[in-house]
Amino acid sequence: MKKLIIFLFILLLPVSVQAADLYAYQKVADKYTTYTVFGSQDCKITELCVVNGIAYILVDGVLPEQLPDIQKTLKQVILNPTLKKLIADNSPTIKLTKKRMSGEEPETRYSDEDEILLKQLSEFFDSPEAQKAHVDKGRLWFKSEETSK
Repeated sequence: MKKLIIFLFILLLPVSVQAADLYAYQKVADKYTTYTVFGSQDCKITELCVVNGIAYILVDGVLPEQLPDIQKTLKQVILNPTLKKLIADNSPTIKLTKKRMSGEEPETRYSDEDEILLKQLSEFFDSPEAQKAHVDKGRLWFKSEETSK
């Protein structure tokens, strides 16, 4: 029964998840610390990658006020095909997700929070078919689990 609930949650997840906003900024460092964008209890930050000194992050919520040096460089960006490829090629999170979806990396059970993040990252996949293939693979696995009982 628990497997059925988890499986149904994963199938229904795309309907209930809001897309996160994509931002870019330059990290600031002093002699002791590297300062980054910070979130809050209601604002989750996921760093995708850093390319040529520019950090790309997903922001799920409303950003609190940032340090002045960071605020100067913090900009919301629109995902275009060039930026999509740049982030997908440099993001360890997206690379691992693609490996898991293609079967190159062993599958694991994800927490609810991870499932939401994977949905938010779905726009970085090459096609909706790639995401559909992942869901279909889950359905086949679920059927095999049910028939093996």
